[in-house]
Amino acid sequence: MNKRLDEVTKALCAQALVCTKLAKNRAEAMKKVEKVLSSGEALEKFQQMVHMLGGPADFIQNPMTYMPAARVVKPVFATQKGYVRSMKTRDIGLLLVELKGARTHPSQTVNHATGLTDFCQIGDMVDENTPLCFVHAANEADFENVASKIESFIEIGEKPDVAPVIQDAI
Repeated sequence: MNKRLDEVTKALCAQALVCTKLAKNRAEAMKKVEKVLSSGEALEKFQQMVHMLGGPADFIQNPMTYMPAARVVKPVFATQKGYVRSMKTRDIGLLLVELKGARTHPSQTVNHATGLTDFCQIGDMVDENTPLCFVHAANEADFENVASKIESFIEIGEKPDVAPVIQDAI
């Protein structure tokens, strides 16, 4: 997992523990989060949830057995070297609709094999050899269409000041 994304996930989990009074403070909450992640307890609980919701009992051990694969899976690279400063996340999200991996109306069908994975994060250093993300597409034309738009939705430049994940609790 991306280091920054990992940090964000842990911070949000810790905040949830504090807000629900399952931890007295952020430090205690972070210790609990680290413990369940490193021990595998969190993954085990996720597996139980998947199974209780009707999913396969061995989904975690064999996810690709149950997940459809896209015909085209390719990286999209930055055309310049620099740091990811910002992203137009709404526009990126709408690319999923173009890939048929999401919908704008309940009557539309979803292709569960398509989507975007391994996305760069704000503050990451990227260059011509570092993928901004991977596009999972049904065909080469869909890949080309989405790939041509990705970089225009990501601002690359000088290293940004990355704000803390949680500024303050109200």
